[in-house]
Order: sequence, then C-alpha cells, then structure tokens
Amino acid sequence: MKRQYRKAYNQLLALGVPVSDEQFASNAPFVIYVESSTWANYWDKSWGMFGISHKVHDILRANGLFAEWANPELINCWES
Repeated sequence: MKRQYRKAYNQLLALGVPVSDEQFASNAPFVIYVESSTWANYWDKSWGMFGISHKVHDILRANGLFAEWANPELINCWES
C-alpha cells in the first residue's frame, strides 16, 4: 500500500472507522465498511458529504485521496 494510503488508513483506524485493506473486485487500496457505521449512510445523502462523514473526507483529502460508494455497505478509497 502506498504511503499516503497507509497514512490515511491509520488515521481512520485511530478514529474507529471500520477500514480494511482486503482486496475486493474494485482493487481499491482500502475500503470503509458501512454496515452499522456511524461514519457514513448510503441512504441519507444529506448526512455529511454525499452520505459520508466530513471527518472521513477531511482525512482522505489531506492525503490526496477521495471516497466513492461501491455499494450501500462499502466505500472505496482512491487516489485523487
């Protein structure tokens, strides 16, 4: 995993965000699990930014990354 991904991953993990570096079909460097999460809500896009907590977006942006919904339970994190 690239340095910027690892840094963002560790910062999110320290906040308690459910992240994983398992490889999925999308080949995203890491993902955020949303099932029963307080960090994102796929069904309520007015919550946070596009349904994802501003804190998550801030950490990703600071590391040159962005979040993209894969499905209602999974968010891919990519390089900007």
